[in-house]
Amino acid sequence: KCVSSIFKVILYLLENSDCSPNDLITSLGVAKSNIANILKSMIVENLVESYRCKDNSRNIFYRINYIIT
Repeated sequence: KCVSSIFKVILYLLENSDCSPNDLITSLGVAKSNIANILKSMIVENLVESYRCKDNSRNIFYRINYIIT
């Protein structure tokens, strides 16, 4: 994985909490498949968490996980 893309995602999520994949794709100019892979690995590493909005459960959002385990 491209380290610079991972840092871009981290910085973007720190500055703009609660982002959809489309927010990341359009703002960072990273391909959809790359964003999916980056977010998946970041979730496994417990850096990012995903959640669904109560109003619309079809939309997924991501935010930095501040819980230290």
